[in-house]
Amino acid sequence: MTDVEKLVAIQKANGVELDFLGHLVWYSVTDCRIKREDLQAIFTAAGIDEKHLPAPINVRDAFRRATKIGEVRLIALDAKESKFLNVMVRDVSMNQDRIVRQLVREVVDGKNVQLEYKPVCDIILQGGDLHVIPKEDMHKEERAAARAIMEQFEIEKENYNGRTCRDIVWSVIRSCKPVSVRPSGGVYFIPAEFEAQVRSLQSFTEEITKYSITGYKSRMWRVPVVDAEEQRTMIEESLDDQVQSEVNSLIAEMTRLIKDAREGKKKITDHIARQYIDRAKGFADLVNNYRKMLDTQLAASEAHLELVMAQAMQVLENVEVA
Repeated sequence: MTDVEKLVAIQKANGVELDFLGHLVWYSVTDCRIKREDLQAIFTAAGIDEKHLPAPINVRDAFRRATKIGEVRLIALDAKESKFLNVMVRDVSMNQDRIVRQLVREVVDGKNVQLEYKPVCDIILQGGDLHVIPKEDMHKEERAAARAIMEQFEIEKENYNGRTCRDIVWSVIRSCKPVSVRPSGGVYFIPAEFEAQVRSLQSFTEEITKYSITGYKSRMWRVPVVDAEEQRTMIEESLDDQVQSEVNSLIAEMTRLIKDAREGKKKITDHIARQYIDRAKGFADLVNNYRKMLDTQLAASEAHLELVMAQAMQVLENVEVA
């Protein structure tokens, strides 16, 4: 039994029935490596809608992630002469079928003055296959970097990582009309109507811990928010802050777009305008949801809504007719 369930049980045992507005949730997702079929199995077991599944792994993205691991810095080559080796990865060329990067040797002195700079190895992705082609006699550190890239590529092309899992958690939370209750983010209020999704996310974070590569656990915590005046005030004020910040950001973005359109720097298509209107409507949906839940007028948030909708209509008025 969770702490939340214990609280409810104690209340019932004492003949007290409390109403809950929802939950505060926060989470920590450690880095991990997990294959798509395992991720799908966790989704099914946790009851998470598959619309939150990430896209299949792109081999080109896997190549870019893998090559980053080849970079190392300030390896001592000659202590007497204070020579140090940097192994860097540099882009060479890219087209639809082929990406070429190089391992580059940079030798510097103790004052970071460059003494040598040359490509030592081509790293090529073609047809989904990785090719590592030395161009020079390589230092052992450079050979180790090339091997590390090959090994990492085999991992990256088959596995999602912790960042993807964090994106999944945030995708589900975002669908639950969250309100950030901390200025820096990280703790969110989620209305009671989305309790099933919160429970599913708790199951998800617990399961992906099995795929951790750090030794740390992935977890999500939830704390019930009792329907009381203080908690209602917290939610209303947090909502106002969130709407104001996000609306101001969107208005600034639309203002720049309109300015560029009027100066002939950018065209506003009907599709672009509709995207901004949809985003503005998203704020309206959020505020309407909380107005009904809290059964109160949200004057500050509604004032911001008027501003963002007016600016969205300005974008629509500047659509360039074909």
